[in-house]
Amino acid sequence: MSESVEQARRALFEAWHRKNFRTKYSNGQPTRDMHNGQYAERYTIQAEQERWECFNAALDAVAIELPVLVEPEPPEDAFDDSWRDGYSAADRYRKKCRAAIASTGLGIKIK
Repeated sequence: MSESVEQARRALFEAWHRKNFRTKYSNGQPTRDMHNGQYAERYTIQAEQERWECFNAALDAVAIELPVLVEPEPPEDAFDDSWRDGYSAADRYRKKCRAAIASTGLGIKIK
């Protein structure tokens, strides 16, 4: 998992954790800080670490499949490359979808 994906997942997890585990005496923030802004790989409390691992497993289980675009053959009566416009638009849209999905931290499979 890339560092940016892990950071995005941690932000989502920690926001979820604060919302669901807030008490009268705690803001619900899971702890993994050591000192001076340094953070450990693992959460300090075992239950928080287990929640983090389950959260990641749930996200890893989701995979979105994007179909592969097949470049069309030029028609016999084509006098320019305007027949490629639809393919190019679909390719740009597919790249935008891929970037939006990648920013969520979910997995992507190309069929």
